[in-house]
Amino acid sequence: MRPVSEMIFLDGYVGVPFTFNTPALFDDPTGIVISQSCNGLFCCRSYMFNKASEIYIYIFNPSTNHCRVLPTYDQQMVNTGFHVTSVSLAFDPINSINYEVVVTWSYGRTKRNGRCKYHITIYSSKTNSWRLSGDVIYAPEYDLSKSGVFWNGLLHWLTIDETQVVYFDFDQESFNTLALPSPPDARRLAYKTKRIKYFGECRGNLYVIQTFGHLLVGCFDILEVKVDYTGWNIKYRVDLEGLTKGYPEISNVSDFSVLYVHEMEEQGSSSKLVLRAGNKVISYDIEDASFKEIQDLQQNLYGVIADKAFPYVESLVCV
Repeated sequence: MRPVSEMIFLDGYVGVPFTFNTPALFDDPTGIVISQSCNGLFCCRSYMFNKASEIYIYIFNPSTNHCRVLPTYDQQMVNTGFHVTSVSLAFDPINSINYEVVVTWSYGRTKRNGRCKYHITIYSSKTNSWRLSGDVIYAPEYDLSKSGVFWNGLLHWLTIDETQVVYFDFDQESFNTLALPSPPDARRLAYKTKRIKYFGECRGNLYVIQTFGHLLVGCFDILEVKVDYTGWNIKYRVDLEGLTKGYPEISNVSDFSVLYVHEMEEQGSSSKLVLRAGNKVISYDIEDASFKEIQDLQQNLYGVIADKAFPYVESLVCV
């Protein structure tokens, strides 16, 4: 299945279709999906995800239209009953032209205290080969089912119960965890209805947005991870009251999603949230609470409106 994608420019230009126009991506017998973007590169994989022997992984650079098909990984993992749960890309062009791809493998039948056993295999573009990490993690099923977020030289996953972040250290080839902050006392009764609206990286910061309760009370915090992993800082406080007046169809937290936290580098410019409400993509100024509609998403061939966004060079690719 070829991705149905749209390019959304964050500086106000009109969005355009985004095409993965390289033959290598079209030859996959099951079609491809985007797993992740990371600093200008896209990590794609075969659409069929439940049969590890049929999965191919591709690294695509849209600026050069170059695509690398990664060598197949160790079939011993497949033959011993492990299955792929996620594929993640780690690329820091400031430090190196090379990148690494991390595949998490789960063996659900081997559990410890109700937790699944995960292995990690790592591909290095420098050596064009895979290696098996020595560290094993036992985590609840589906904790590592999504692509990790690359930040601070490490890969990060949000646990399925949304209580902590699991991160992987490439140098030590080991896992660690960081607990998410508890809600303020006034929100404790709504803690069971906590929702993570966003988990992503922008301009050297890793952000999490939490909301509590069913109703959109108008205010929430954007939290950033401290670089030393000792806790969290409140980076922004957001009040969406004005937005809900402009878009009355947004009546509770389930009516919108956060696609991107867009931090600005230019002096005098304020940071923004990129939100999706229905088929509308809205840019919301965090400082002055102004907003504008920047895109009207089209339904794809299956009648589905894009629900994922991948950052790419001052724009988003929505699928």
